[in-house]
Amino acid sequence: MKIAIYGYGNIGRGVECAAAQNPDMTLTGVYTRRDPAQVQTKTGVPVYPASEIGKHKDEIDVLLICGGSATDLPELTPMLARDFNVVDSFDTHARIPEHFASVDAAARGGAIPPSSPGAGTPASSPWRGSTPMPSFPRGATTPSGAGG
Repeated sequence: MKIAIYGYGNIGRGVECAAAQNPDMTLTGVYTRRDPAQVQTKTGVPVYPASEIGKHKDEIDVLLICGGSATDLPELTPMLARDFNVVDSFDTHARIPEHFASVDAAARGGAIPPSSPGAGTPASSPWRGSTPMPSFPRGATTPSGAGG
């Protein structure tokens, strides 16, 4: 599986180390809002500006968003879910249902519910491609719901 990391703080560095221990994962890049020249990864994986993630869309099976639950993830995850399969570390427990609804709506190409953390995020993404995101039935790991 080809993965990428969006955000390279403590969580991003931990994800990088974990990925290095899994031979079925290939880390294709780290995307940062900081100056990439100032970011040194532990494994030497390339570092790109966050604004260039769309250029690498075909190289990423799963995007791991490593930001803060208070402000970063409510905005970033729905925005990125429109164009990528995403995993984040959202842990504001009281707002998980809202966050899930926001991310799910964005991934399905719909409007983000107005009460959701990602409300106000632009409806179109600069990375929007012609290929829709897969839609999985709730609790399924494959489109058919067969698991696996």
